[in-house]
Amino acid sequence: FSSLALQKKVGKKPDEMVLDVLDIYNDFYRGVYNDKEFWNLVKKHYRLEEDDSISNSELNQAYLKSYFFWPEMLDFVKSLKGKYKVGLLSDMNKIMRDHIQKKHTLSEVFQEQMYSCDKNINLIKNDGPKIFELMMKKMGEDSPQSCLFIDNSQNKINVAKKFGMHTLLFKDVDSFLEDTKDYL
Repeated sequence: FSSLALQKKVGKKPDEMVLDVLDIYNDFYRGVYNDKEFWNLVKKHYRLEEDDSISNSELNQAYLKSYFFWPEMLDFVKSLKGKYKVGLLSDMNKIMRDHIQKKHTLSEVFQEQMYSCDKNINLIKNDGPKIFELMMKKMGEDSPQSCLFIDNSQNKINVAKKFGMHTLLFKDVDSFLEDTKDYL
């Protein structure tokens, strides 16, 4: 929902649009819809006709440009290699997952990766503990108490905490680097 043209036509901010189409949005992240299907459903919801400013291609480009990467975080994760098992569990749709994987060699950093949109996953973290169980199995871990889950969403932190994981809410890089000292 990063397209300024879409925001202008709809008259809403990105967070408001997400709430308007939350079920569709969550299913996009579960891998139920590809990007074309998703944007067509959003346009249908708002009764928008496609034009040059809100074509699927333009909406995808705006969305991909909204992605922000913290190189300090990647350096931090690299520093853990050999000391801890480190995995990436992300609520992400296919277009963003593929975009990030093309830009970064995450397989060199993370022991395992799991995305909500992956085939045979189709879960987001807010769906409950099943996605955490799947990731733990992939990592060779049996106990949630042996895991530290880090996310920038308090809702997702709450789900992991209820499951029994140690948790850390990511607010910004400096706070994160300071807060992790308590765990490492």
